[in-house]
Amino acid sequence: MRKEINSIIRSYAQNHENAFEATWNLVYREFNRQNHMYIKARAKHRNMRPLDMVEQLGMLPDLWLVTINFLVA
Repeated sequence: MRKEINSIIRSYAQNHENAFEATWNLVYREFNRQNHMYIKARAKHRNMRPLDMVEQLGMLPDLWLVTINFLVA
């Protein structure tokens, strides 16, 4: 599922001439809004990458849905 999310974000960034990191920030911002958390701060506190933190929390399906609904829709 990580590869799918990454692929969607990479494709969106290329198609919209947006920076890859900026696109991730958009997705994380929407993920945070929907889940009432700040995933980057939580990951930084545990010395992890945000995507690893999402996976550890068991929320990859949630991030996938956010990615699909926010970027593809």
